[in-house]
Amino acid sequence: VVLGFDGSKSWDSTALIGATLDGLVFEVGVWERPVDAPPGWHVPRSEVDAALDRAIGTYDVRRVACDPSLWSTEVEDWATRYGEDIVLEFPNSNARMGPACQRFYAATLEGAVRHDGSATLERHIRNAATKDTRYGVTIVKQQYTRKIDAAIAAVMAYESARTLAEDPDTPVMVAVV
Repeated sequence: VVLGFDGSKSWDSTALIGATLDGLVFEVGVWERPVDAPPGWHVPRSEVDAALDRAIGTYDVRRVACDPSLWSTEVEDWATRYGEDIVLEFPNSNARMGPACQRFYAATLEGAVRHDGSATLERHIRNAATKDTRYGVTIVKQQYTRKIDAAIAAVMAYESARTLAEDPDTPVMVAVV
């Protein structure tokens, strides 16, 4: 299993999505800002940390692909705790996400990607719009209030699992430094 992590601080959502090497994508946890959230609401980082710990204890986790933005301290802690060869950075950039999104889309059309039926994951995928970049088509938010973090984490997890299945020695991410 490979995990994809896309984190936020307070105005967005945070997602931890798993992918098996044969293309099953599944929700581990998604923390969304409630519509009626009080001022000062933040993603419950201790819950995210506990969910990652449970996932690593439950599955044979080969890699955790993390977008370190806003979570760099936690990502560094996870790399120390679980291993720098397991927890790797997967920054959400057009250069990285363009090709990954295109492969995820193509694999979905071919039936190589399937998911666990998570309503949240499905909603986040449906909320995503496409944007042409010089690196390929990426997914972006249609509207600020429509969350896509689970979709981003799913693309990261699938891309990392696909790469690991094809060649275990070729990382698509960089070590946490």
